[in-house]
Amino acid sequence: MIDYTHNTSEDLTKIEASFNNRDAEMLHRKYDEIRYRFLTDEEFCAYCRNDWYHFYNMFVDGPRHTHVWVSAAIKDEVKAWYNQMLKDNAPVIEVGTPATVYYWSDRRAATVTMVEYFKNGKKDAAGNPIPKKIGVNLNEVKCIDYYSGDYEVIPMTDPEQLKLVHDTFTFRKGGHWISEGNTTGDGLSLGLGYQSHYIDPSF
Repeated sequence: MIDYTHNTSEDLTKIEASFNNRDAEMLHRKYDEIRYRFLTDEEFCAYCRNDWYHFYNMFVDGPRHTHVWVSAAIKDEVKAWYNQMLKDNAPVIEVGTPATVYYWSDRRAATVTMVEYFKNGKKDAAGNPIPKKIGVNLNEVKCIDYYSGDYEVIPMTDPEQLKLVHDTFTFRKGGHWISEGNTTGDGLSLGLGYQSHYIDPSF
């Protein structure tokens, strides 16, 4: 039995009983990667299919070496699993949620300091509200080794810092978070649920 950090339920356990441990572990990893993108179950399946080689027995070679689901039943089980995960492990974005701002070759550790929701109450398949806009403030860091990109991120505990907004990001097609006022192709992007800091030493 693999020990996951996600919450579980009787319904989730029943669905996972049909997967082998390797595939179940990979599904959990994939969920962590896209948790705050509010994808549909069909989009999640497409995301998994892109990394077919990380799965053990969910995909087979299709025409011209394209990889397809072993069966429609397996794909339906993955959809059911994903929708249950949204219920049991809701992607809640709130003040204090760790984040990472991507500046092309650089990235900056940040913390969510503002969350604004759609007026029409837009929700995902499990009924979780989807934010329209997110504001972040940049964390202070301690440089351990500039050339190796080693930094210590200092947690944001000052209540005043948690009120400031340095950058804002809006929800876009495909569940991407892009800097407000920019297009997906030329704007900064935001990762949620983790912090990473790196300043490219080549510039």
